[in-house]
Amino acid sequence: MAGLYARRGGAIDTRRSWLTSLAQNRITSSARGGQPLEDWVVGALAHGLGIDYADRLNGLDDLRRYVYLLRDGFRSTGPWASVEELYGEVARIVTAQPYRLGQELANALGTVAAIERERLVYDLCAAMQRRAMQNPGEGMTGRRAFALRSTSRTIEAEFCVPKLPDASRMPILIVLHGVLRNPGQYLEPWLSFASSNGYAVIAPHFSRKEFPGSSAYNQGDLFSSAGQLRPRDRWAFHVIEDLFDAVRDWIGSNAPRYTLYGHSAGAQFVHRMLMLCPESRASIAIAANAGWYTMPTFDLDYPYGLHGLSLAGEQLRQALEARLVVLLGEEDSDPNDPTLRKSDLALEQGAHRLERGIGFYRRAVESASEWGVQLAWTEQKIPGVGHDQEAMASVASSILIESQR
Repeated sequence: MAGLYARRGGAIDTRRSWLTSLAQNRITSSARGGQPLEDWVVGALAHGLGIDYADRLNGLDDLRRYVYLLRDGFRSTGPWASVEELYGEVARIVTAQPYRLGQELANALGTVAAIERERLVYDLCAAMQRRAMQNPGEGMTGRRAFALRSTSRTIEAEFCVPKLPDASRMPILIVLHGVLRNPGQYLEPWLSFASSNGYAVIAPHFSRKEFPGSSAYNQGDLFSSAGQLRPRDRWAFHVIEDLFDAVRDWIGSNAPRYTLYGHSAGAQFVHRMLMLCPESRASIAIAANAGWYTMPTFDLDYPYGLHGLSLAGEQLRQALEARLVVLLGEEDSDPNDPTLRKSDLALEQGAHRLERGIGFYRRAVESASEWGVQLAWTEQKIPGVGHDQEAMASVASSILIESQR
């Protein structure tokens, strides 16, 4: 494990950083429960940021990055530096980083400040937050918990809300993460879009603790452990509707509908939600590079088809008339991808994601004809792009801009 201290010739650097001072004078081994200092600080930061280690970007490595930023910043300035000096040092560190990092670093510093009651660090955090909030080009970014109105649940989400003179007409985009449950990484490609187009972008975190496994996240959490179909307001899909209401209340938007985007496992969530909850207020949904699909047919049991869900044909008709874009990377064609589902029924859909997406859309065309409706779904293949969420987000943003014209 990498240490918190710089080493010269194997000896610990004699310059005492702020964290070294904490270790020697305040945070005793017993206070840390016997944990190494680095692990203790990582845990403190995780708690303050509302982060589950296993669900965060690159896991512990991502959190350790904050530890190193703290170490380097306080080593260079010393524990008695002014707020302005500390702010300047932290600003230097994060200059080349996404705006979100500055916000999260401020929150991380605030956590340590609260634990240690270091007024200097607290003042630094307050200064960083004030400056961040005054930046009209970036607006607000961060992470917060949203209470869901129709249930006792809360859900955390990464967000970017641009600074606008009037938020009452601000459109809302909800972005669904993939199997790594990493909403922050999925938010990042949309920051420029949010600022340029005045969108509030919300990336909810479907944690493994609350939504364990594929059945609870990308399949919608429809069934209990006993195999009983849950009430609709307990489905994971319903979280999106409640989240939309909570976000509208928070930012003061009167937007009647939202847009929905998901990549990979998030795309599985999106296309299933559209079919199973056609009454949702999604104005347009984009499902990019899903690994496998629920086919729009009652000939197969869920999750490969719609049989066993007590859905009526009218609901399927309504779903086929909703706006769904099936977005497929033409290079997302690796049959040996270790994250690709390889069950017999999944393989019947195709050898890889591209084939499965093409087959899904083809089946939708057939279903629309069978049910006598005009299919509102479209399919787009993107040349030169594989299983790349950033590249697909760029294409999706163009689709959303075009859809507003």
